[in-house]
Amino acid sequence: MRQIIQRIEPWVVAKKVFLLRCENMVCNAAGKMRKLRDYVGTQVDGKLVEDAVATMSFVNLSVGREIEGDDPSSHYRKGVSSGWCNYLVPEQRL
Repeated sequence: MRQIIQRIEPWVVAKKVFLLRCENMVCNAAGKMRKLRDYVGTQVDGKLVEDAVATMSFVNLSVGREIEGDDPSSHYRKGVSSGWCNYLVPEQRL
């Protein structure tokens, strides 16, 4: 994974790619999506962006389960930033 990051870093610095991490979406998803919209150069209304973010929110997709609520039968884990760390062994982490 580090090799991949090292290969794309020049593109990120040159602003040829838009780097968006799930962890960054937790606290301000609508703001991050507006930045993505602006980067792509599309003319999507801000209200549509906010509606899409609300539709795809963890609470909505998990049918009302609160963030950090555990449900082993659910496709969705806990909806917390960096929660993936709990599922990987140290060798798999960056």
